[in-house]
Amino acid sequence: MRALLIAFAATALAAQDDPAFKAYQVWDATERSVDYKARGQNLLDVSAEWVAKWPDSRFAWEQRRSGMLATQSVSAELWKQVDENLIRLNPPHTFAAGAAYDWVTAGVNVEAAEKLLLDEIGWEDSRPKPTANGNSTLADLVDEAGLSMRPFVMLCSLARAEIRLKQYQEARATIERVHGYLEGDFRRYFDTDPLEAFPDYGAKYFQLSAELAVAEGRKADALAFYRAYLADPYFGREYNSPAKMKSLNSL
Repeated sequence: MRALLIAFAATALAAQDDPAFKAYQVWDATERSVDYKARGQNLLDVSAEWVAKWPDSRFAWEQRRSGMLATQSVSAELWKQVDENLIRLNPPHTFAAGAAYDWVTAGVNVEAAEKLLLDEIGWEDSRPKPTANGNSTLADLVDEAGLSMRPFVMLCSLARAEIRLKQYQEARATIERVHGYLEGDFRRYFDTDPLEAFPDYGAKYFQLSAELAVAEGRKADALAFYRAYLADPYFGREYNSPAKMKSLNSL
């Protein structure tokens, strides 16, 4: 965790000398009164010039990605181009899982996303894990909790990739691992108060299980899993989105 913060600070300092960052500042000054949708489209358009001019600028590619997120792009070609360059320009094992998340969410390059996730999860599983003891500091515990969570985030993306690829047996095993983390390390390290961490993480088992049940045509199971978090007011701010309600209403 501390290493990530140091890396982020170094990246922020490096961006200040990046010509793409200076170009962004000029562009941003003209866009502050533009609505979000138009700004996103404008950023997508202008960032194409930045990455062509400065192909080794991580900042330029990050803005390209921001434009794609803002416009909800589902272009497999663009997502592959942007995220592969961000993988290239970031340190190993820092952005690959994020690229896979982008692809799975957009429904593109899903097979490639699955491979990235399996590789990253395998690497995380092989890393020696620190173990808290009587001499552990708060910083040590924070690091331990952060390392424990990293595979969980990837597993959620992997389960969705497997569902999209109709690999239902594999998805079920992945979801069970998600459940095991929530019942184990999550309860150990994080506040399970439903007003705090639980709406963000604790409902993932129900959410993924519902998506798998829908894919397999198990409507009664899907309704039970959806109800486990959609009907709970604590989860409303996280999960009562139009997309989720559309999925529920379609059952």
